[in-house]
Amino acid sequence: MNSTFEVLIKAIMANDDLEKREKFIRRNSAKIVPLVHWLCKTICSLETNDCNDPERKKSHNEDESNSNDLIRFSLDCVLIISSAAASTMDSDKQTSEQISQAVMSETDFLHHLNDHITNEQITDLDRHLGILVNFTRHISFVQSLVTNVLNPFPLDKFISGFQTKFQSKECQKSRPLMVAYLNNLCQCEEIRNRLIDGKVLHSLMIIYDYHQEDTNDHIELRLSIIELIRNCCIDYRYHERIISEEDPELLVRLVMPLAGGEVLTDEEMESLPLDLQYLPDDKQRELNADIRRLLIEAIHQFCSTKYGREIIRSTNIYYHLREYYRWEQREDLREVLMRLIDVIIKKEDEINVDNLRELEIPDDLMEKFERLDHGDQ
Repeated sequence: MNSTFEVLIKAIMANDDLEKREKFIRRNSAKIVPLVHWLCKTICSLETNDCNDPERKKSHNEDESNSNDLIRFSLDCVLIISSAAASTMDSDKQTSEQISQAVMSETDFLHHLNDHITNEQITDLDRHLGILVNFTRHISFVQSLVTNVLNPFPLDKFISGFQTKFQSKECQKSRPLMVAYLNNLCQCEEIRNRLIDGKVLHSLMIIYDYHQEDTNDHIELRLSIIELIRNCCIDYRYHERIISEEDPELLVRLVMPLAGGEVLTDEEMESLPLDLQYLPDDKQRELNADIRRLLIEAIHQFCSTKYGREIIRSTNIYYHLREYYRWEQREDLREVLMRLIDVIIKKEDEINVDNLRELEIPDDLMEKFERLDHGDQ
């Protein structure tokens, strides 16, 4: 090992103060970049030797532990460096780009990370996922990863393998990181397309339903799932592929956590989709306020077009939203919810525009909004 690399690694791994560690990495970015190249190549070399070296296979039992320890140590080092590169602040932009470019050029290493995430036999994922989550915060890295790794894999195989791994019980603890990684990948339109066409969003909501405990792990997972779905729904071009009058399942699943067991009239109850009818008296609503906000925002995305608004009205989910409004104690969420309800109860001739996202705001009104944003009178 290069003596400079040894000094750098010791300095990075010995410092327990996250902020100081990241400052050290940014301050020494010119030296860190070649270290990153070396670490990526070392990890791939160790993995390849373990698989292909006949002599190593003979002494497998005695060498495997040392080799795995070295791989994990190297991955930990890359993970720490990636956390410094994850910053999106302008002051850190140059360092982030330099380190990201270094990893982007190591396609064998990226293939190694991807293989671990999609291989059903491997359950030790958190280091690999953490590295990818940090780097894929940058759209340029996502585009490079999709072009050079996921598309050749190919992409459909990646989505299928990812989904299988996500649903396996052995990877339960890695699910929040897996969703965070998928969420970052959704910056790429091609990924969003595949998730929607593959009904992955529906599968994620099933996982959401099974993680209702009020623990940090469960809350983090539920939050990540709804955030991902909300982000996919922001683009109104997908709405006709996500929900329809014949298949409003995803919309129903988004409403369910906001619904309680209040008594509705028979007429109201029977006008709802079957899964939202006659809920138990003790039906609990989502307890986390941040998740409730994301659920409201996700449903609201469908209100941007006439198509989405009409489907929402046809399902009569308004009745559950009305009861939820009466239950909600937080004024900020009541305001967000009221904006959603207001759009739902309006008639289309009152709205008088097909797509609210394409609504043109007159220049004089834009100037007034900008003055208000800046606190001007």
